[in-house]
Amino acid sequence: MSTHGKVHVLHANKILLPWHIIKIKKGTSVGELFEWLIENYLPEVADQTILNIEARCAITQDQKGDVVNMDCIASNIIDDFGKFLTYQIQYESFKNPTRKNAFDIMREAAAALYLPKLPSVKNPNSLDMLKQDVLNYIDLNKGGWKKNIIEKEAKDFVVDLSETLWFVDKCGPDTFSQRYSIPKEFEQFVRRYDPSKHKKARPHFNYDDLSYHALTLKSYLKQSWISTPRFDFLRIPLTKFSNDLQSYGDYLCNQNQRVKANHASKILIVDELDAGTLKIYFHPIRNPLLILNY
Repeated sequence: MSTHGKVHVLHANKILLPWHIIKIKKGTSVGELFEWLIENYLPEVADQTILNIEARCAITQDQKGDVVNMDCIASNIIDDFGKFLTYQIQYESFKNPTRKNAFDIMREAAAALYLPKLPSVKNPNSLDMLKQDVLNYIDLNKGGWKKNIIEKEAKDFVVDLSETLWFVDKCGPDTFSQRYSIPKEFEQFVRRYDPSKHKKARPHFNYDDLSYHALTLKSYLKQSWISTPRFDFLRIPLTKFSNDLQSYGDYLCNQNQRVKANHASKILIVDELDAGTLKIYFHPIRNPLLILNY
């Protein structure tokens, strides 16, 4: 089985390959599709020292599109997120005497760092798209995991961070920000939840959920990979976010305990004499019936 998409290749502002309609076999990754394009359309590029390859997928031809991981299945990306696939490559020079095969560069890069693969979803919902955006955020900041890190742990981290952001978004980022601030690095991931689409009111923040998400994120801060330089961009906001989640949970817990203690207390919390006063003003024309009733 196969699908069709439109593909082109750019180097800086130069078009190396104009838009082509390509028949893409099922199971072909975005990286494998690039190799096929080079072999069939741009053999002169294969011998160049390629410094970077960035793939983007868009719904329309004039859009810049979203960054796509080179390990993703090309047909799934095109079916789910748009049929226009752009490869932006950087290489030293056609005249550079030191040449290295482009595919060797890709293999070396893949061996150095990798990003986990998220399950392909035919009709992605808002949470599915949030997970992909978090993964793209890591990719854009040159983050990634070494091969000795279990892929499940890397994928679990992306999922857990996304679900925590989604939890805050559902309960209300503005409510959260009344006491704590969402890290500016994570602001791009909230205010996506639309209560009207779910036909129900926002859930409330509570100690149990806040504590669960805080401890989940804190568990990743104990891992060795988060302390590496490639995750410097993420470690500080992740630390703040997890601490604030825990602090907010503790605050709500203390408030609930105070309310329960006040309800159980036999001592009046509010002095009825100081709570307020009532003044009655009579109209100059007094109605006997009103006086009788009130």
